[in-house]
Amino acid sequence: MDTAIIDPDRLCELTCELGEGDTLDVLSMFLDEASATIDGISGALDDGAYDKATHFVRSGALNLGLSGLARQAAMAAREVDGDGRDAAGEALRWTLQETRLVIGERKARLDGSAVA
Repeated sequence: MDTAIIDPDRLCELTCELGEGDTLDVLSMFLDEASATIDGISGALDDGAYDKATHFVRSGALNLGLSGLARQAAMAAREVDGDGRDAAGEALRWTLQETRLVIGERKARLDGSAVA
């Protein structure tokens, strides 16, 4: 598992609490919501809405063990101008995509073990 993207300890805690399948479902739902929020980050949000959006992504990612996305959202929160925010949105989109790949690989392994 890519520990730059996922916090394995937190993911283990969630899996113990919810089970593997439900954990992956929760992660997928969050990533969908985060994707919609990230789309707005590059837009013309006022400062308050921008702060709220980056906070949502960062705090949700931290709670779910998505450490790479949380770090990127924390960096995005420090951007104050339009160009910086556009770049932050692009970096968040890239990190979100990488996170989806890692979660997708984990889900594929689970689906494969259920068939075997």
